[in-house]
Amino acid sequence: FDSDGDRDAILTTTAGIVVFANDGEGVFREHVRFPDLPYGFGMGACDYDQDGDLDVFVCQYYSKRNLEGETLRGSFPVPFPIQNATNGGPNVLLRNDGGLQFVDASQEAGLANDNSRYSFACLWEDFDNDGDQDLIVANDFGPNNFYSNNGKGGFVDYSDAPGIKDGGFGMGLTAADFDLDGLYDLHISNMYSGAGNRIARQKWFHADKDEKTRKTLL
Repeated sequence: FDSDGDRDAILTTTAGIVVFANDGEGVFREHVRFPDLPYGFGMGACDYDQDGDLDVFVCQYYSKRNLEGETLRGSFPVPFPIQNATNGGPNVLLRNDGGLQFVDASQEAGLANDNSRYSFACLWEDFDNDGDQDLIVANDFGPNNFYSNNGKGGFVDYSDAPGIKDGGFGMGLTAADFDLDGLYDLHISNMYSGAGNRIARQKWFHADKDEKTRKTLL
């Protein structure tokens, strides 16, 4: 993250996002902490503004305000409404201005709207083959978000694009050109499936359980 030739580390913790600098000899030291970002469930790094420094997008699942209020009553916040929740934690784009100096650029980059949907994961990739990194976000209780990089340090919301907007309780993301047509294809893993329970044919899958349990587990 500081462009000095060795790998640094950034972690999500309940005490906030923590960035550790690598001294080049296998020792990491805490460089900066973001205590206002304590509920990160996923992160993705890329040089979205092409300035030579890796930037970071943070998926905050819970809202600090909501979580603190709910945990006082011994429960977790309830998404509302469950099929299009917008009361989750706000996702944040941390722009790296060099030397491990990060700035919240969410508003400036156009990523501050409609970004509180209990996000689990994000993925950077050049989906439109224009030379810059686009962003897709998997949301648990609402449609996924897709942002096209305009090449000028900002993003355009394309969440209504075919195949992106769904209510499948998004959990994870991966991309590859599986049909070799020169374009990245996208796989979004979801929590539920309309196909119902799947049967595990492998005899070693929970072999000590009865057949009903084996069907339910998968």
